Amino acid sequence: MISDRYSDSRVAYQSVTLKETIPNESAFDFIQKSHEPWTIKPDLTFFFDISPEVSCARCKDRGEQTKFERVDFLNEVRAAFKKLAENEPNRFVILDAEKAPEENEKIILDKIQELLKE
Repeated sequence: MISDRYSDSRVAYQSVTLKETIPNESAFDFIQKSHEPWTIKPDLTFFFDISPEVSCARCKDRGEQTKFERVDFLNEVRAAFKKLAENEPNRFVILDAEKAPEENEKIILDKIQELLKE
């Protein structure tokens, strides 16, 4: 399966959004556990890591920003993605999204070809 958004985004974004709502348990863990029975995890995930400041600067031409385009919110989402990658290092490939796309292209193609050979 190839998807541009999936369970990892759900965990990262919802855990930050719900962190004040879910008492006595980490929102991160709660979201992950509650969706686990029906979530199909990808075999390979590319995490395009980018600083929230650069991300927001790239989005500023679109007009009014949503909560998803605020540096403070994105810092927490980025931390959640990093936690996911740390928990499953064999599934995640962390890429520097502040580099030119061509610099990541070879890494991506090599990882996909490697996966297809398995």
